[in-house]
Amino acid sequence: MQKETESFIDFKDFPKNYDYQTVEKKISQYWEDNNIYKFVPSDKEKEIYSVDTPPPYVSSAHLHVGHVMSYSQAEFIIRYKRMKGFNVFYPMGFDDNGLPTERYVEKKYKINKSKITRQEFIDLCLKETKTGIEIYKSLWKSVGISADYGLSYSTIDDRCRKTAQKSFLDLYGKGLIERRNEPILWCPQCRTSLAQADVILEEFGGVLYDIEFKSAEGKSLIISTTRPELLGGCVAVYANPDDERYRFLERQTVKTPLYNKNVPVKFDESVDMSYGTGLMMVCTWGDAEDVKKWKEHNLDTAIIIDRAGRLNELSGDYAGLNVKDAKKNIVEDLRKMSLIK
Repeated sequence: MQKETESFIDFKDFPKNYDYQTVEKKISQYWEDNNIYKFVPSDKEKEIYSVDTPPPYVSSAHLHVGHVMSYSQAEFIIRYKRMKGFNVFYPMGFDDNGLPTERYVEKKYKINKSKITRQEFIDLCLKETKTGIEIYKSLWKSVGISADYGLSYSTIDDRCRKTAQKSFLDLYGKGLIERRNEPILWCPQCRTSLAQADVILEEFGGVLYDIEFKSAEGKSLIISTTRPELLGGCVAVYANPDDERYRFLERQTVKTPLYNKNVPVKFDESVDMSYGTGLMMVCTWGDAEDVKKWKEHNLDTAIIIDRAGRLNELSGDYAGLNVKDAKKNIVEDLRKMSLIK
């Protein structure tokens, strides 16, 4: 009868000063040389386990411990699936296309992209993303992220662009894409539209101005607003239908101060009768409520701010001013005319 023996690790021979960097490098090289993480398309016996992770922006300035934490979470599952016999498809992508990359390049080189040629700017972006990709790859490999780096891709490469364009055309062919004139989040400094995820919301104190408008009969109407600089973009005045103070304005127009523009009076239950004087001016566009009423009631559009964040020719004497300076000048003029109460 064979005697059972216990197997254990004798840590007596374990070095006191463990050189983990050398050992990790050696193990990592072994994984790479032996294609441990390589996806094998020809292997039909193993079930495929596909991994799709959002590719990170390739800027070394963005790297932080959160990258390691989030990718490690996926790694736990990926390694488990591989050990369970799955043929793991895990490409590593890099997002080198978009606003974060552009802003990083502008800050690093202290340039304004509008002051250099398009090609010069693209070349700088590609140069930095190439460097960033190598930094990211080095990090992922050092922490043991088991991606198949032979399947690496970047969002600006020919294959990705072709795939995106093909997908767009497919959606268009199915009638799932349409062009609309819609308000968007816009950055006047970057001169580009923004996703909601790009925007950080901040609250700060402001001044609520009580500004005098005039009814068609010349009756004084006070409207409270924090955005007097948008008076030129006012397209309607609203009241709550239950507010008896303003029922006389039904089917009438109101004249805006400074611009002397006649705009319709509308009624909507969403208007807060206790805010300010209960009257609300709707501009295109000051906030989400303006957008909502503009859509629901098919209001006119008066765009008074250009792509650079300055008031345009529809703003009369205030054209060319940035929003902050325009607000200051408009408030001063309203005070001179005794239109702020």
